[in-house]
Amino acid sequence: MKKIIAHPAPKPLSKSAPILGRVAATIIAVMLVLQIIGLGKILPELSTQFNGRDGWAIAVTVSALLVGIIAIPFLLRRKLSHLANLFSGVAAVLAPWIWTLVVVWSVGLPDIKAVQFGIVGCFNVGWWLLVVNVLWLIFNFYTVRQLNLEKIWYEATGLKPRSQLKKGKK
Repeated sequence: MKKIIAHPAPKPLSKSAPILGRVAATIIAVMLVLQIIGLGKILPELSTQFNGRDGWAIAVTVSALLVGIIAIPFLLRRKLSHLANLFSGVAAVLAPWIWTLVVVWSVGLPDIKAVQFGIVGCFNVGWWLLVVNVLWLIFNFYTVRQLNLEKIWYEATGLKPRSQLKKGKK
């Protein structure tokens, strides 16, 4: 059995990447705190959005909370194994993606509250929320890219980048 070793975070692609990572982690942490405090509000509203399907509401809520928690170590550049780093980096993009899909599902429906803000989600879902979620998704994707998730991917999978494959054939 291979021993799991924690590795330091890879060298970021830009000097501002660690700051962007901390900003993204802070956004996710604030959202998580608001969602956990407002859990009693999230579940009934999501159930309404999913036409009374409580199972879907619970699955989306638990998924969003777990993915948000898993995303934080990569964004803070913690020492993790390659696989944990990879999962955490992907989770940093999945966290806003889940809420973007929920908003896409419910935009245009009458009297649906913005549950992704947990306890402070007292306003209705609209196109503006879709724009905010897409911007959050783009920001996290850019941040993960700048924190060099690609290097972790190649180290975790053992694959070689395409540029090295071309050199090997010549």
